[in-house]
Amino acid sequence: MGHRYAVILFLGLFTALSSFAGGEEPERSSRLFDGAGTYAGATASPSAGAMDAETLKAELKKRITFDDHGSARERAGYEALLSRLLESPTARAEAEKFIQADLRIAFAFEEMDGTTIATVEGRKTVWGPRGVTYTSRVPPGVALNKAFLDHEQDVGVGTFAHETFGHAVSASSLSGDDAAANRYIVTEEENARLIGWLVRTELSVPPEDETWNYVANPEGSMRGLAMAHPYYSLQLTTDELRDPLSVYRERLVQAEELLASIPGRERNIEKWGRIVDHFINAHKMDQSSFRNIRDSLENSRKALPNTRKTYTDIRDILAQRIAYFSSEKGRAALELLRKSADAPFVAERDAAILANRQKLKDLLAGKTPESTRPPPMAGQVTWDQLRELLQADQKHCEFGGVK
Repeated sequence: MGHRYAVILFLGLFTALSSFAGGEEPERSSRLFDGAGTYAGATASPSAGAMDAETLKAELKKRITFDDHGSARERAGYEALLSRLLESPTARAEAEKFIQADLRIAFAFEEMDGTTIATVEGRKTVWGPRGVTYTSRVPPGVALNKAFLDHEQDVGVGTFAHETFGHAVSASSLSGDDAAANRYIVTEEENARLIGWLVRTELSVPPEDETWNYVANPEGSMRGLAMAHPYYSLQLTTDELRDPLSVYRERLVQAEELLASIPGRERNIEKWGRIVDHFINAHKMDQSSFRNIRDSLENSRKALPNTRKTYTDIRDILAQRIAYFSSEKGRAALELLRKSADAPFVAERDAAILANRQKLKDLLAGKTPESTRPPPMAGQVTWDQLRELLQADQKHCEFGGVK
């Protein structure tokens, strides 16, 4: 299912990113991260590391402005989220740094466009955007998909950690050219993802495929994000920062190819629906045994409009960036990007990423994707079994084989 839970870091893709150098991010001289868990000018909370869970939660709440929209349900969800969050050792450590630095965020649950409640193996799951960090606000704003009030609450907890201790802290840590360049550096997302994954793993949330893919191939996994969301399509590795235009041109071709593939995906969904109908009607197989496959096809069908919009937006933002960086005004920004590859904050974050990457590997040692997945529903035809049935059914080759 690839990046079905793309986390959005909203930065005003078509406007704010054009103002690349200086001026756009307000100075936050009282909240500048020095890389060691303390912030210049911050008023430290004494003995944060010695706080018990309830005291830590109370101190954290002092630094969060929560908009409950007048809803008792949202207030209860917020209280439960913070309590569960602080059951994670990683989250407690990050919360202590947050408190010591006297950082702040504004937080709310929000309805998010593109959200689908999908059914996978009989369980309701949230597809679409999980959360958002409004990095240009002071303090940074964090929003969590309101769907997490009803479904996959622990995934929502990990998303809150991702946004708050990843993106929001980063927004309070950088200013000027570093803040502008940071929007284009993929380790901004990698750092936040690792924090969220560590929290979720410590809370016994089964790792998703993208987590396993990352553990197996971190660099390849992060490169694969480029076609998951317009913001990710602009993010670059340290090596790619040295020649962004070449990377963006390659990605533009890829986005156009993916956009052109949507009609084929629609036809493929329809084809597999007919194949399922065939085995139910012609072979008298129990239709209830195809429920998971039907759900999977329906999930894919419902996701296609958002997928089409995503690829369209990626194509458009890449074309815009290519034009901008090719202009006289954009060449100065392009040079700034190239220089940012050697910025001290990039090296500091790389070191933190390597440490958290190893921590995640240690947490998952001895486990496999198969061992951590919930058991499959009994009595359901799997996709592999359906392909075998189709291959054996030589009389019905009008389906055109399996692609």
